[in-house]
Amino acid sequence: MLQHVLQAFRRLPGHRLLATMPKNVDLTERRDARSAKTKKLKSYGPPSQVKLQVLGTGAEGAPRALYVFTTTASYLFNCGEGTQRLSHERKTRLARLENVFVTCNSWRNVGGVLGALLTLNDIGVPALTLHGPPGLSSLYDDTRSFIQLRGMNVQHRSDTDSDFVDVGLKVRAVPLYGSEVRRDPPPASESPPRPSVDYFAYERTGGRTTPTTPPTAAKSQRAPQFATAAPRSNEGAPRSHGEGPAASEGSVDRREVAYAYVCTIPDWPGRLSLEKCVNLGVKPGPLLGRLKAGHNVVLEDGTVVRSADVTSPDELGPQFVVLELPSADFLPSLSDLDSSIDMSRLTAVVHFSPPAVMDESMFRTWRGGLPATVRHIVLNEESHGHGSEAVHRLQHQLNTIDSDLFPLLTGDEVNFGIIPANGGTGASNGTGNGEVPVNKRARLSSDASEPPTEPTEPQPDSKGAGERKETEGEPGTLLHPPSGWGLSLRPAAPPDTEGVLPVTPEVYRAELAADETFVARLDEYRRARSALPPSDDVYPQTVFLGTGSSIPNKKRNTSGILVNLSEKHSILLDCGEGTHGQLVRLQGSECAAETLRRLSAIYISHLHADHHIGLISILEARRRALGADHKPCLLMAPAPITNYLNMYHTKMAPLRDTFTLVHNAGLLSSRSPPPDWITRRLTEAGLTEFTTCLVRHCPLAYGVRLAHTEGREVVYSGDTRPCDELVELGRGCDLLIHEATHEDELQEEAVLRAHSTVSEAIEVGVRMGARHVLLTHFSQRYASLPMLPEPAPDNVGIAYDNMVINHGHLPRVPLLYPALRRAFAESYDQCVERTAKRRDRKQREAEVLAEAGTTA
Repeated sequence: MLQHVLQAFRRLPGHRLLATMPKNVDLTERRDARSAKTKKLKSYGPPSQVKLQVLGTGAEGAPRALYVFTTTASYLFNCGEGTQRLSHERKTRLARLENVFVTCNSWRNVGGVLGALLTLNDIGVPALTLHGPPGLSSLYDDTRSFIQLRGMNVQHRSDTDSDFVDVGLKVRAVPLYGSEVRRDPPPASESPPRPSVDYFAYERTGGRTTPTTPPTAAKSQRAPQFATAAPRSNEGAPRSHGEGPAASEGSVDRREVAYAYVCTIPDWPGRLSLEKCVNLGVKPGPLLGRLKAGHNVVLEDGTVVRSADVTSPDELGPQFVVLELPSADFLPSLSDLDSSIDMSRLTAVVHFSPPAVMDESMFRTWRGGLPATVRHIVLNEESHGHGSEAVHRLQHQLNTIDSDLFPLLTGDEVNFGIIPANGGTGASNGTGNGEVPVNKRARLSSDASEPPTEPTEPQPDSKGAGERKETEGEPGTLLHPPSGWGLSLRPAAPPDTEGVLPVTPEVYRAELAADETFVARLDEYRRARSALPPSDDVYPQTVFLGTGSSIPNKKRNTSGILVNLSEKHSILLDCGEGTHGQLVRLQGSECAAETLRRLSAIYISHLHADHHIGLISILEARRRALGADHKPCLLMAPAPITNYLNMYHTKMAPLRDTFTLVHNAGLLSSRSPPPDWITRRLTEAGLTEFTTCLVRHCPLAYGVRLAHTEGREVVYSGDTRPCDELVELGRGCDLLIHEATHEDELQEEAVLRAHSTVSEAIEVGVRMGARHVLLTHFSQRYASLPMLPEPAPDNVGIAYDNMVINHGHLPRVPLLYPALRRAFAESYDQCVERTAKRRDRKQREAEVLAEAGTTA
């Protein structure tokens, strides 16, 4: 019997039965191939092409990232939140990335590193070195428990005594010092021992390990767990010597440090003149290669041919500097940088320094002393634009269907007025005037029968294009370039905007209007919407900032849900990488700051990276928004998050004054009520109940139920398999927000990854008796449109990024699906085709195995 089954198994093409078995992807072969390819590229010698490209502009909510491409390797300078998402949309060659250089240990520079590591791991990059100030290694060392790299080698290099030398680039790190700071470590009561929690055990065991709380974690939860004390207004704020009360035992005194990077491209060997070689009697063969390599050769007759006589002079490699002075305290260190710069080679300086520092007279004097031919590229808060075209395309398409649920993105300045197409030389790019066309935000019609309106001028944020400083890109001036702007250093060329993605609302609108079937579906939706009872109910208002799983793609960011409880209070449910950027893009920097000022609490469902990597940027942005009125935010999260946040506070930047931690275990429905001060804070925010339950995912994964003061209840599953605990917690709720990572045909994978399929999530809503169900956390396979079962339930809707749902608009959401199917017909048809192929394959496999069993 066994022999027949094995024979049948071998007849399956590629042993495809393996595809149905739980397994881990073996990346060893992929890494070996990457290593071999990289070694081959580097064997060719110095790069023939070198280009600087702006990935992240550094604008409010946008990443800070400079990508350096060469024909042999790639390099990244700073890696803010959202870098991997932009690189995905731009198809940036991260596979060649082996080195990331960080100017200073702030979250705006390193917030995207963990997400980038996950992407690099998946594509088989074997190793990555993080270059930067001491303490940077902790970013990876202290987060290994919730990111899974499976063998990727990550190292930290803080050495400034020797240069980093690669075939494509030589980098000298110059330390620049600021003032001395004292960072108090957290009290022992706030630093629990590191639990040995394996957050990915269920995947490595093929789903055979039940995803529940492990014994070590359960033991620590025998008593209700809350914050150790009521919030303290200035807890953890750094103090200089001689200020404030005496430092606690174990305080750390150190000078702030930032690294400037002086980057030199290797010289390009001179060109060999074959004519001169022939005239001197050099025959074709290996002697030509030796001459080209710079060696003198001796001919058969004893004649010495000097390499210098038959080759042109070497081309000096250009130099660029990457510089950040975090505060004015660093300005005196500028003199330490001058000795490392070769003014004859210097081509560009990339500035990450804040505007206030760049306006200082000492800085202006230093900049004025550089050669007039140097280009100054500025990536800081005065820059504009987030750089994504796909986000705007999707939002304009959705806005055509329902402008209430899908408002246009008012916070992302997608045009820069008139930008010279080549960065300032006036050469034509095909428009006839040498300019990049202005991308204007269009006001889409709310009625398909109305003629399209003309695009209107965008309403820039408070720092609009009219207030911008020099943007012409001429040498010597300050340029705030858009994402995608590039400067070729070899061969030398003027700046270009080939990588700047245009946003063209009129094109997106025309594509939909040309589809008669879509127009008919849209008309059906509007008639069905108008038949609903009118409702002015706003709260609780649900704003989806991220609806994708694992890693972001160009259409769906990772998990983040803002629930506005009233005009004065909001709560954030999960906080994936880029959540702050999503908020700014949707609302604009001023409105986003107002939202952060009314943010009363943040809830983290579990400690997988895609659910909390955006937390630090939200906390820091909230502190900036509140200014002198800042007080800690209530943070409800699994207990082990303490170690991660304390690491950042102690080794990177002050943070402990931004939050007061309440452990999710202390809010379990089976426990006694929380202390009065927690209840009071929740009541002030507009909640009468905030209760958690353990769900079936990784250890310490929770679901939550929120009861609004107006009697409306919202339940959020986090990541989970269907589980009775969540059903009981949410019985009779008004709104269930449930993850639906996989389509129904991928149930085996859902079990393996401890997620839910679409139908499983819907069934949870049925068992729970939820009035409305919104599905989220979709696999990036379904970026445009996930597949719902047919007929789709009349109370189930699909969530999209930048979707704003008033409570009274919930009945609209299920009505959207037919119009969505037509708007994204190509994507939907691809999903259907993949599903059909998968079913056929499974059927063939079942038939072969059945035949084997019959034969036996």
